[in-house]
Amino acid sequence: MNVQEAAAKIETLLQTLLPHTGLSLSYALTTADAGPAISVTFRGDDVPALLARNAELLLAFEHIAVKAVGLTSDEHDQISFDAAGFKVSRDRQLGRAARQAVQQVRASGKPYSFPPMNSRERRLLHLALASSGLLSASEGEGPQRHLVLHPAPSSQ
Repeated sequence: MNVQEAAAKIETLLQTLLPHTGLSLSYALTTADAGPAISVTFRGDDVPALLARNAELLLAFEHIAVKAVGLTSDEHDQISFDAAGFKVSRDRQLGRAARQAVQQVRASGKPYSFPPMNSRERRLLHLALASSGLLSASEGEGPQRHLVLHPAPSSQ
């Protein structure tokens, strides 16, 4: 991905899209060498609308940008849209949920199913759970896709 070309496409997309939404939003687009190559941070009176229902609209804007730039599924984390620190807060929540699930699975010996979530959040959970020694797997289809944490296989 050429970061400058991708950033220009996202800039054009946002300049075209946002005036038609009726939302009072502005944004800052930045590029970086580490982490997401392109970050967009929204501000304005309608940030709560972006963050409603677990940031459904914010993530939809991000998804459209990923498609407009033409990224493959393993590159989609190179673009990040955020508002009011939602993603940092959500990442912390996912970390806590991962730790609690590990404790629960170890104590009960039974699988734990997380609620449905998008691919970015499932990936973060898989990474957070990787060092636990337990097995994590994504299951389900479409909007019902979720992560299940399974007990470690018993050694024989």
